[in-house]
Amino acid sequence: MYLKATENVHETKHHWEHLRSLVQEVCKNEKIDPKSVKAFFEEYEAWATGPGAPEGFVNLRIATVPLGKEVESNLADTLHAKLCEMYRHSLESGKASVSVEIREMNPDNYRVSP
Repeated sequence: MYLKATENVHETKHHWEHLRSLVQEVCKNEKIDPKSVKAFFEEYEAWATGPGAPEGFVNLRIATVPLGKEVESNLADTLHAKLCEMYRHSLESGKASVSVEIREMNPDNYRVSP
């Protein structure tokens, strides 16, 4: 999992807490082996957004082996709702937008050590 945010979001001091909470949420999914979950946070000091867009953003990207469209969609909905709650102040003030992306890895070319 890659949690990324621009430095202008109000909740910057809580990113690590948010990251741990997101890991716990993902590990609740019975199709995901908790031992396989790895996550990190990155804050951007320089960024740009298009005209009319919020000044900044929070983005969560997850790469998984295929879980099935319904499972992936439900996971995206759950995590998006959780992120929106975590970064509510930045959303309400127009400082940032929140997005979630679930990416399927190709199991034919994915390798991991035991």
